[in-house]
Amino acid sequence: MFVTHCEALISFVPRPWRVRHPNRVGASPSPAGPAVPRRTRCPASLLPLALVALVFAVLVGAAACTPQHLAQIQAEQTQLASHRSSNALDAAQLARLAKCESGGNPAARSKSGKYRGLYQFDQRTWNGVASSVLPSYVGVSPDAAPSYVQDAMARALFDARGRAPWPVCGKRI
Repeated sequence: MFVTHCEALISFVPRPWRVRHPNRVGASPSPAGPAVPRRTRCPASLLPLALVALVFAVLVGAAACTPQHLAQIQAEQTQLASHRSSNALDAAQLARLAKCESGGNPAARSKSGKYRGLYQFDQRTWNGVASSVLPSYVGVSPDAAPSYVQDAMARALFDARGRAPWPVCGKRI
């Protein structure tokens, strides 16, 4: 979980290639159907910019991924493990529920904006569960919490209320 969180900090680094789309102006359509996008190299003038961005990202990532940050994540995971019960959802059940609720996107939001995250929590339900599981996440938007925290909240909610909070997708668990 920690590596995924820290890697997100350097995700803005430009890739040394880009995809040329066949539907853009200047692309000739193929009689056999749409052309497969092909990779082309970036101009050499962009490589120094990419290197500067990479160095910056590594420095920012190194600063954000400190031993204190690692210790905080480990403490959270220990606290979350203590809340697991024998009838909690397993990983496969959580994956099915998340896929049904949000397509597996931890940052998903409903069209109205009321339901957020992997398991489409509303803020009131999230705060209620968080107050007993991880009080530091009370008031945090569900879609802003790391995936492992969202998983723990869904397990705790399922443990307390069963499938009722997910009237459609709960049937697929």
